[in-house]
Amino acid sequence: MILMLAGTSDARELAVMIQQAGYSVTATVVTDHAAEQLRSSGIRAYVGRMDASQLAELAKAEGAKAIVDASHPFAEEASKNAMQAAAVAGLPYIRYERQASSLSFEKVTFVDSYEEAAELAAKKGGVVMLTTGSKTLDIFAAKLLNRPNVKVIARMLPRKDNLDKCERLGFSQEQIVMMQGRLPKSSTGRCTAISASRSSSRKKAAKLGLWMRKSPPPRSSASRSSSSAARGCHTASCTTILPACLSR
Repeated sequence: MILMLAGTSDARELAVMIQQAGYSVTATVVTDHAAEQLRSSGIRAYVGRMDASQLAELAKAEGAKAIVDASHPFAEEASKNAMQAAAVAGLPYIRYERQASSLSFEKVTFVDSYEEAAELAAKKGGVVMLTTGSKTLDIFAAKLLNRPNVKVIARMLPRKDNLDKCERLGFSQEQIVMMQGRLPKSSTGRCTAISASRSSSRKKAAKLGLWMRKSPPPRSSASRSSSSAARGCHTASCTTILPACLSR
């Protein structure tokens, strides 16, 4: 059995591919909607955030032979927990990464932190669309809300906790877009779009935008401290990497 952290739109496709390759798959997700999608494809799914010890216990209870980390690119804590769980359980750790995309448009600006992105957006002014998620929303709210020259629009997944946070921070209804991705190219219009990237998981930027560069968590250190094998894969290669890892 393969234990998978499923946190992206690609995770369901990956889980199905692994299952079709002859492996049973159990997934962990953080929303009921994600669990329903996986279960509709015949994938067992547990709902709820798990720390490293809980993941290790689940892997042991399910008889997992490997942990595949297909968590969201921004979910650094989830990746760290998965690496620690693999190390504790003595299992191979395989990280799924989306294919890298190249950004060469002259109006894309790279910054190193959410704070720097917010400060540059405040100086630029105009319409600012946030696609960085709810965890860092307070950073942008503090620097961008109530500025006369800035209109902030926050795009969030359609969940009640996200809506509650937007309202608590002072976003009005016309400043909130609750949409499940992927968004059409025309949806951003002409605005400053702020998104985040982690290493090879960059999304395509809007034509006018800031881009925040984030470093990936140190995946190798947790995995290499035990017999676990740390490997990276894309969708097409995971079914090839799995047999190699499981044969060790």
